[in-house]
Amino acid sequence: ISPLIDLQVHLSLTLACIFELFTFYFIYRIVYRFSQRRDIGVLSILYYALNPTVIFQTTNGLETSIEMFVLSLFVWFFIEWNQNKQIYKYAIIFGVVAGLLFLARSDTIFFIVVFYCIAALSWGIFKFWKPIIVSGLAAFLMVAPWLIWNYFTFGSIFQVSGMAVPHAIYQRFLLSNIGVTRYEFFIEG
Repeated sequence: ISPLIDLQVHLSLTLACIFELFTFYFIYRIVYRFSQRRDIGVLSILYYALNPTVIFQTTNGLETSIEMFVLSLFVWFFIEWNQNKQIYKYAIIFGVVAGLLFLARSDTIFFIVVFYCIAALSWGIFKFWKPIIVSGLAAFLMVAPWLIWNYFTFGSIFQVSGMAVPHAIYQRFLLSNIGVTRYEFFIEG
């Protein structure tokens, strides 16, 4: 057996650890920004780093550590943008990070929508609509190539992996209920 057989797993976990280190940094910065206490910032890192659920999810070799890093970056840049609403540089950076967050894991679109709603409602949509639109366009431009590629490759903007669970449930149902048609499955539940 080749000694390189586990190389991909080791590289994936190493990369996850690197992303987690950056996540620690941004968690510290966010908490320190609000508390102005280094000890609280360090405790927040420890709380995150030693949380069993976080450990389990971020060491699985999947995208979770990337998502958590980009989510912490996203929150940090939202705070920065909140302090500098009129500066378009922050709007564009926040939009790019929002696009990266969506690309890291598409279900984070809910976080993105909530933060844009917070911006619109708390800043006054009529007063600060231009930076919000610029930021949204930057996010869309980040995501558009992937959406286009996904559409032309798979025929949908949604990931094929997102269809795996409903398909598996349907197939399991068919195996346990021989003779039930697709129409009966969806209509009769």
